[in-house]
Parts: sequence; C-alpha cells; structure tokens
Amino acid sequence: MPQRLKNQLHLILELKYIQCLLYAITYLCRASMPFNFIGKLTTLFICTCSITLSANAANYYVDVNNGVDGAGTSGGVDSPFETVSYALQKVVAGDTVLLQSGRYREVVNLGNIAGTADNPITIKPADGAEVIFDGSDEITGAWTPYPENNNIYQLTIDKNIWQLWQEDIPLTLARFPNAAAWTQDMFARYTGRRKEGPTSINGTMVDTGDDSINTPLKDAAPGESLNDTIAVMNLRNWNSYARYVEDHAPNSSTFNYDNTKIFHIPGHGAYFLEGGKKDKGLLLLDAPGEWTITEADNDGDAATLYYWPLDGKDPSDKTFHGKHRSYAFTGDNTTTYVTIEGLKFFGTTINFFQSENISIISNEFEYPSFSKRALGSLEEPEPTSISGDKSDDAKNNLIYDNTFKYLDGPAIYFRFSKNTIIDNNLFYMVDYGAIGTGFALNGNDVHGPVYRFNTLDMSGDSEGFRVGMNDQDADFIPATVEFNYHSRNGLQQTDGASVQYSPSAPTGSINRYNWFINNDRTGFRFDGDPAGNEGSVYKNVGIGELQRTFRLKGDKHKIYNNTSSGISGFFNVATEKGGVYNNGDGNARSTVYNNLADLITNWPLPGTTADNFNAHDSGTTTELLLRDPKNLDFRPQESSPLIGVATVVSGVTDTRPKLTSRTSPTAPEFETFTNSAPNIGAYQQGEAFYWVPGRQEAYASHHIPVDKAQNVKLNADLMWRVAKAADSYTVHLGKNRNDLSELGTVANNIFTPSSQFEENTVYYWRVDTTLDGNIHTGEITMFDTSVYSIEVPNITVSKDTFAVGTNAATNGTQKALQYQNGTTAYFGFTIPTLQQGLSIESISLVTRARSDSANAEAYLATGTWAESDSTVDLTIGSTPLDSVSDIVNGNEVSFDISEGITDAGDYTIAITSNNSSKVVFHSKETGSRAAYVTYTLKGSATNTAPFFKSNSFTLTNAHANREYFLDISYRATDLEDQAELIFELENIHPWLTLSADGIFSGTPTPTDTDLGKTNLGIAVKDPYNASANTFMSIETFGASQFINVAPEAVSPAPLLTNAVINEAYQLNARAFVIDNNADRLRYSLSDAPEWLSISVDGVLRGTPSTPGKVTFTLIAIDPDDAQWSGEIELMVDGEQVSNTSPVFTDGKAIAQAQENSAYVQSISDFASDADSDALTYTLSNAPAWLTLNGSNELVGTPTASDVSSSQITLSVTDGVNVAIEQNYTITVTEKSATPGEPAEPTTPSEPEEPTTPSEQASSGGSISTISVLYIIICFACRFRLLVYRK
Repeated sequence: MPQRLKNQLHLILELKYIQCLLYAITYLCRASMPFNFIGKLTTLFICTCSITLSANAANYYVDVNNGVDGAGTSGGVDSPFETVSYALQKVVAGDTVLLQSGRYREVVNLGNIAGTADNPITIKPADGAEVIFDGSDEITGAWTPYPENNNIYQLTIDKNIWQLWQEDIPLTLARFPNAAAWTQDMFARYTGRRKEGPTSINGTMVDTGDDSINTPLKDAAPGESLNDTIAVMNLRNWNSYARYVEDHAPNSSTFNYDNTKIFHIPGHGAYFLEGGKKDKGLLLLDAPGEWTITEADNDGDAATLYYWPLDGKDPSDKTFHGKHRSYAFTGDNTTTYVTIEGLKFFGTTINFFQSENISIISNEFEYPSFSKRALGSLEEPEPTSISGDKSDDAKNNLIYDNTFKYLDGPAIYFRFSKNTIIDNNLFYMVDYGAIGTGFALNGNDVHGPVYRFNTLDMSGDSEGFRVGMNDQDADFIPATVEFNYHSRNGLQQTDGASVQYSPSAPTGSINRYNWFINNDRTGFRFDGDPAGNEGSVYKNVGIGELQRTFRLKGDKHKIYNNTSSGISGFFNVATEKGGVYNNGDGNARSTVYNNLADLITNWPLPGTTADNFNAHDSGTTTELLLRDPKNLDFRPQESSPLIGVATVVSGVTDTRPKLTSRTSPTAPEFETFTNSAPNIGAYQQGEAFYWVPGRQEAYASHHIPVDKAQNVKLNADLMWRVAKAADSYTVHLGKNRNDLSELGTVANNIFTPSSQFEENTVYYWRVDTTLDGNIHTGEITMFDTSVYSIEVPNITVSKDTFAVGTNAATNGTQKALQYQNGTTAYFGFTIPTLQQGLSIESISLVTRARSDSANAEAYLATGTWAESDSTVDLTIGSTPLDSVSDIVNGNEVSFDISEGITDAGDYTIAITSNNSSKVVFHSKETGSRAAYVTYTLKGSATNTAPFFKSNSFTLTNAHANREYFLDISYRATDLEDQAELIFELENIHPWLTLSADGIFSGTPTPTDTDLGKTNLGIAVKDPYNASANTFMSIETFGASQFINVAPEAVSPAPLLTNAVINEAYQLNARAFVIDNNADRLRYSLSDAPEWLSISVDGVLRGTPSTPGKVTFTLIAIDPDDAQWSGEIELMVDGEQVSNTSPVFTDGKAIAQAQENSAYVQSISDFASDADSDALTYTLSNAPAWLTLNGSNELVGTPTASDVSSSQITLSVTDGVNVAIEQNYTITVTEKSATPGEPAEPTTPSEPEEPTTPSEQASSGGSISTISVLYIIICFACRFRLLVYRK
C-alpha cells in the first residue's frame, strides 16, 4: 500500500479514536460537558481531516530521460518515474503529474482515471519544462540511390510511417499535381488540384486537359498507368472521397473509380492524387521534398522509404522523423475530471470517448492528424476527438487556449457531446483532403456547445464550425457562437459556410460579435429545407470578396446590426425554405433591423423590418460609408448616413463588450449604456474600444491595419486585438523597421496618431503590452499608404511579321523575325479592357533573340495589318519608346513600351535597328518562345462581380423532337455591366447549347443519351473576367409526354429599369414571360407609345421624348398559338426643359436704301433671348437685290427699278423653340434724295403671337446640365435589383 494512503487511513483511525475518547469523557463528566458540544467538536475534526486530505494531494514527477518505473521509485522530484502511464497508477483525485522536459513517445490510456469537481487529476509540465508528446519515431540509416531515378534515395526501415519530417521540416507525400506540404498551394482549389472536365460522369474522372495552371493528367507520369494510386476527389458540395485509380491507360486524361455511395455533380469537381498501394506512390514522386513508402505488411517487417532530397544531395547525414502513432492520450467513459495542460504535441493528439469534464488547456498541437494514404489507406484521418455516440454523450468538456496547426482531418471532432466549450483556440491549415463529413469542427448531434474567441484560418472543409442538433430533444440546449474570427474557409469544397447550423439547430442560439473575412464559402448560414427558427444573429461582420457573407433561412429569427461588405458580400435573409410557422415562407415572422450590406438580396427584406441599409440600392458602397472596411475598420465615416438613425433594440444597440481581463474560459462581459441614436451596422461611431474577435494572446495581436495592408487611409487609426490581460499598450511607429519611435500609451485598443500618415509611404509598427510592470514587446508589422501594383497574366502576341521596307511577302508565317537597317519586325497584341479604377503602371514587350546584336529600338506603330499581308505600310513613331544593346543569342530581350501604351486597345510595336547586321528573333510560330507582353496595373478596382440570383435552378422540362428555347440571362445580374455579361456552359451536353447572351437552345431526340435528368454547371462573367457560377438541372421526356401550356407571367414580376427622356432604352421582355414548355415565343405590343417597338424575339427598344408613366400591353405567343398578354407599366424619368422663345425688340426699323449704292444693315440686335441662347436669323419675302449674310447683315445694291417700298419678313430662333417672325418695310429712294435727310423709319407690322411654353416644350431640344444631373439622380434613386437567392 502506498505510504501516502497509509497515512491518510491512519489519520481517519485517529479521528475515530478521538471521537470515542470525547464520548467517554462526556460520559464521565456529564455535568460539565453538554452533549451537543460533542457533535460540534466531532464535526470540527472531520472537517480538519477533509482539509488535511485535500492539502495532502500528491505531485508525481515523470522524466522520460532520467526516470525509472518501479517499486524503488517514489515519484518525487528527485526520484521521478519514466512514463506517465506508470505515474497514473499512483494517482487519486486531486493529484498532479508533473513532467520534466523531453520527448514522450508513449500512448497514455486514461481509462479509470477519475478526479472530482473539486479535485481533478492534472497532467502538465513541471516548472520551466518543455514537454513534447511525439507521434513520430526517429529514422536512421544510410540512404542509397534509387536505381530507377538518380534524384531519389531509398532507405529500408522496420515500421510503417504515414508522415515524414526532415528535422522539423514537413516533407510532401508524393502527389499530383505538385503542391508543397503546408503551403497555400496545398489548399488552393485549382493550384494544388486538377479540375474535373465537363464530360466526367459518376465513376469516371475526365481531366480538363488545361495546362495553364499546372500539369494535366496525361503528363503526370509519362508512359505509366496510375492505377492503384489514390484519388482524392471533391465531387459534390461537401462530399469528397478517396478512391483507388482504376482503368487508367498511360498518357490518358481519364480514369475510373469505384462510385459506390458517391454523390456526384458533373463538371463540378476537382481532384488530386496522393499515395497508393505498395509502391504506387513512386509514380507520383517527381519533385524535391517529396517522399513515399512501400509499406510493410506488419510492424517489424521491412518497409522502404523513397525521398527526393530538398537540396538534391545524399540525405544520410540528416535527421528524419516518421509518424507512427495517432494518439498520445486516450480516454473512455471511466475517464472524468482530467486536465491536460501546457503540453506540446508533435504528430499526435488526443482521443476521448464518452468522457466527462475533460479540460484541454494551453497546449500546442502541431501536425496532430494525418491520413494514411501513404500506406494505401482510403480511411479518414484519425482526428483530435472528444466525442460520444448515440448511446451516450461526452459531457462538460473544455478545450481552451490551445493551438492546432497543420492537420489533415477535422480540427476537433466533438460529435455526440453536451456542453462542450471551445474557447480561445487557434485552428490553422485544417483538413486539406476534406474527405468524410466536410466539417472542420464537427459538432453534429450536440447540445449546448459554446464556441467563442476562436480563430479558424485556412480550412478545406465546406463548413468551418458545424452546429447540428435537434430542438425537439428533451435535453436540447441552445448553442452560443460569439467573438470568433473565421477566414479563408471552404477552400477544397463547395456549398456550406464557415459557421453553419443544421435545420433544427438555430432555436434559441446566440450568434454575435463574429467576423467572417473572405471565406471561400458563405460566412454564416442557418441551413435546411425547411430551416430552423428563433435564432439570434447580431453585431456580426462579414467581408465577401469571393462569396456571400450571410444566408439566413428559417423564420422567427432576430437579425440586428450586422455588417456585410465586399463585391460578393451578399446579405441574404431567405424567403424560401422557411420554418414551420408559415408553410415554408421564409422569415415572414423574423425581425430584421439595422443591418448594413453592399447588397441585400431578397430586397425589400421579409419579416418586420426597419432601418436596413442596402448600399447598392442607395447608389453607394460600404467603402464610402465606413472608414476602411477592406482594412478591417468597420466604423462609420464621420459624415456617414448610418449614424444615429437606427432603431433602438434593447440588449443590442444599448450594450457593448467591456474591455476586461479574460485569463480563463469565462463568458465575455458586457455593459449597458444610454444610446438613443444608434448606428446602422455592427459598430457605433465614437466608441473608445474597438472589438476584434478571435483568439486572444498574452499580448496585443492582430494589428489593424493588418500586416502588409495596402492603400491604407492617411487618417487611419492604429488598432489591435486586446491581450487576455493588460494594464496599458504602448505604440511604436516608423519608416524603418529597425528605428521605431514611441508615439504614446493608451489603456484601450485605439490609437489615433497626432498627424496623418504621408502618401505613398511604408510604415512599420508594433504594440507593447504592459501588465503588472512587465512589458511584452510586440510583433512588428507593416502597412503601405500607396496603392500596390497588380500583376496580371502575360499576353502572347497575336500576330508578328517583318518587312523589308514595306515588303512582307510570306514573312508572317516564318518561325524567325529579322530586322536591321531597313528591315522592321512588327508585333501585334491586344490589351483587354481594364477594370474601373485601374490603369497601366508599366508594360514591356519581351522577345527571345536568335542571334547577337549591338542594339535594337522599339517604336509605337499605327495602322492596320495582318500576318497574311504581302506588304506592311504602317506609320511608325518618330521617337523610340525604348532601346536595348548587347543582345545575346538565346536571351530574352525586354523593351519598356510604357510611354506608348496607357490604356486598353489594339497595339503594334515596331522593332528595328540602325545596325547593318541582321538580327533575328523567335516568332509566335515557335510556340513557347513567342514574344509576349508583361504589364502591371495600379489603382483600386471598383468592378463588382456578376452573380446568380440563386445557388441552383431547376430548368423547364424538355421534350423529344420539340425545339427548346429558354432565356436565363435574367437569372444573373451585374451592378455595372448587365448588357455585357457572357454566359458559358461548363458541361458538354448531348443536345443543349448555351449562347453567350444566356439562351439555352436545341432539340432533343428520343434517344437514351438525350432523355433523362442532367445537371449543368453554368458560369457568367463580365468584361473584366469577374465571374460567378451556379448549377441548373434539366430533365428531358419523350414526345408523348408533352402537354402544351400557354405562356404565363413571371411571378413576382421583375422590376423595370426606368427609361430616361431623350436616351435610348432597351429591355429584354423575355424576363416577364415564362413558358413551361420552353418554347420559342413570338412577341408583339398593343397600345404602345409611338417611340416604343419590340422585335419578334422580345427586345423592347426606343427613345422616349416625354416623361411620365407609359402603359402598354405585351403579347407572347407560343408555336401552338397559345398566348399570354399582360399590361406593363414603364416610368420615363426626366423633366421637359422649359426654354423661353426669343422676342423682337420694339422700335427697331430698317434703314432706307439708295439706288445704285451698296447697302449694309446689321440686324444682330433686332431680337433678344432671356436664356442667352445663340440666335439665328433668316430673311424671307425680300426683293431680289436684298440678302442676309452670315454676319446677320442685310446687304445688296438696289437699282433704279427697285425704287419703292417693300415688306420683308425676318424670323429668329434660339434652336430650341419654333422660330418667330416679324415684318418690316424697306424703302429704296432715288439717288436725288436730299443728302443727310433721313427717311422716316418704317413702322413694323404687328408681330405674330409667340408660341406658348407648352408648345415650345413639345418641340424637344437640349437639356441643361442641372437637369441632366437631376435625371441621373432620379434614375439612381429609382433603380432596384430584385434578386432570388437560394
């Protein structure tokens, strides 16, 4: 019996002896000692015993390097055990196992290890010790060259391993396409994977063959079959699978796989190959840093490692470690109240099943889980797990303040658990294979999970944090998700969200103060059909440069003060797939207040709504409304219309997080404050504390602006995520990393510099954290106030030739281009349309020389030409754009042509030389050595990507032998370039085609290949190649099943874009009519205004001249003459311009003329115009001798026969209104008239009545600048987008 237990039993016996003695004394001295005093005294002794037992909790020491297991070892600090497993045989509740420094390679079974709530059993490092639990074993031996490939070395070992490190460098399991281990390429969907081709079917993978990103399948292992390697394939949404490659022929782009229990959407997937049976991994080993293994049948048998060294040298002098154990600690339903704290785990992790009250605190997990594909296994990796099953949950477990980095498989598997708290952890590079469930943190079938202050960055799974539970269970407990930072999730799968609730899980849940930043899937989603109800979602932020940020299905939710920013950051409160309260109509009973987004879909929002701000609908963006959302400052601008206009929501707009210490897994603290004028969105202007969610460190972290931030505003504040505890923060800043100046100290996490930053300047900064007099020096990060250059793909020249003088003969088809004095080479290329806000910063033409030369010069040439031209006669600029010298055969020669090219367009560069010796370049006919253009852009692109109005659509059914015609163009929209969208069908379909303008057409035949259901991948892109994707399904039936149905109106009807007076208007009327047979309809109009017409295929066109409402009837007729007609109302915006007609000036008269004398009379001032318009005069009814010249002068020379008085008519117009006329009399006198005696002025005849203003306006005319601006504003305010989202 252990000595400590003997002592404790002895103490208890002594207590009983004393108790008996007290009773004896009482019996002998009854008169002097009351009996109740005996009870009190006994109680006192029992408590003393209890305290003594607790205070006597033992510390057992373990030292893997110097300890000894056995009876002669006490477990004291000077007599430690060797293994944790042996020490655990000694412990009881309240004991602690303290580990000395070293690498521990044992698997510790914690079965039957049980503490209590007050006295848990703890395993942690001794003071100052670094303890590493290592799942790998050291690998030693002399490597030898592999005979089949001199780049590869081999080594025989006596065990199977499934992950390999050289020193601490992770090596890459041989794979195709190549992607180095634990780099972004490994997680990039198409950089580290191959895209599935459109002709793939379930069971057959067809590679696209595209070689623009990486190597196509046909070139993966030239001349070899890839059979029995392992394909990891994402084939549908969250469904990824590992299967053996079958039926692959050498150099083929196709392989088969076992499709048992596989879900597949054609053209949807991506794949990579990794590992395989026996030596098949060798087929994939083709790059430095890669390895594979020929596994042994059993441990102890020989296995062979193969490795291509990083440095290409014999690796025998290097140290290697191979993963050989999945778990360091395991526990079961007899394991309770155990704490594992402060350990490091390398290549291994923990697994608790049905355990309770387990605390995993402040540990570091590196490479905790990895697949066994190296050994030919198709199984999922063995993950970090604290879970149960249907028979019993894991309960009341805590995962606090840990880091989990570089893992394949889920970060945490906590399925079938109750009251699990996951708090203040970092999860980084999670699950690049993503086979299995598709959840980075798998919380299916759980109750009461609390997920807070965690950072999840870069995961492959379609869902980051999964909340799956049934609100009908008797022990249902709602979830809490708060203060988490999720970024770059969903990289290897489609669908899903970085936080996703299953259909019945949202009830009573609280989801607040989270950031969802640029995830590859949706940021936050309530899912299901029908979806769940009664969840709270408030004060969350999402940036969606790639995907929408919020997708909230269901009903009776409380959705308040969320912010969504970015070109794809759609905020969607779903109207479909609703809850149980209203027959599936989504969110009809939800309350939706004070939300801000660049684009709110399903607008106007459903439910009870107030003060939601749809930026695009208001003609603005969140970049203009907020301080700097791209650099994570989501506070309103000082003059933002978001300030002080929101609806007061108790507990939301009057509540804010407190800046308090949080050094344990306690709930966050909040404070209430008076806020009668709250802001729209997640942040209130003027707050002293800026909440930044995610894992808190012992020091200030997550700088804002973030490290390497670009285009930072000159008035930016410096902010950061607060430490767990701090007294103050000191900010240092400078232009040199090694020379930072102290700017000041603050108690909160916002520092406002005393002056603005300088333009085009790189700054370095750090934040030091002070606590109890101790200073933690912070990390230095940088930001840039200048706009960074944007690299774009190179452009190969589209044509090239050379000419001697102008003679090009057949030179355009030659593989060599030559130039010399008198000979010129020409290169033609096109710079594509630039996104709005971008400009060309620099551009160069790069050629490869085929001979040496002293010099060459590049000029901009203008004119048209083709390679087939026999002569090339272009205008060449007088000044060279660039000149180069010392050209060497075989080298690339770069000409800077920036001075000649500043925008998109077609260009020709002429290269010549004053050197008489001939110089030769490669032409584009040589293929890879063709000349190309490389350029960079600068600026901030303002283009927004197009988007589909739903994730998927079911198309109208088709029928054999009947033409199919369906316009889907209105299913997608773009905020700038709707008329220029280009649609593409990503699948090859047996009879259906999709035109670039979005029209499906074709006629199916009654064959098996044409009949049945097909899933289609659809892409849409704008002129700048920003794109979006969706899925559509179509089913084709036989001709006998066809029943004609008349066309009908689309419901709800699309919102019309208003017309504007005097501007050309065009509208696709097909958006208003749906034909349930997908027939080609004929269109016409009735009662339409004269200016409006329609083509037979349904395009409305015209230019209105008057504002107001226009009503007309649209008629659509199908091939069987069934028709639909409906009344359409169209608003024409703008105002008629009011313009005053000119008037003739009273008292003006025509001077007399004299025979045979030249006559000149100016009439420029005979009329005036109140609008100061330029006036034009005309003359009519005049005698033959009198004319009006261009200077508004009456001129001529009358003769004797003209002596008389005549009436003439002058008219004047301002170019807007109808001309007005005035009659005048001109008199010609004889020459004998007395000199100097003026003739009596003639009296003008009565002028005609001027036209009324309404008559003037009806004649049309120009529009003032102010009116044009007014029209534009009206147009923007009336513009609406109606978007259907799934």
